[in-house]
Amino acid sequence: MIVSRSDVEILLVGDELLKGERTDAHAAWLGSRLLRLGARVARVCTVGDDIGEISAAIRDRLTATRVLIVTGGLGPTP
Repeated sequence: MIVSRSDVEILLVGDELLKGERTDAHAAWLGSRLLRLGARVARVCTVGDDIGEISAAIRDRLTATRVLIVTGGLGPTP
């Protein structure tokens, strides 16, 4: 199924992104792959490793988008 052009958002998780310790490559990679499938990423959001922040961001974005991709694992945190 091809989603409409504004239905995909990406949530990046990681303190290392917010501190500038790592550079995100996931959003660019996902964006290019999704575009090939006919979908465009409308928004990318970054939150830290705090479970409360992650949960709040997911709840907030799920009401605003049809597809939410959550990705992390860019650094050494568990």
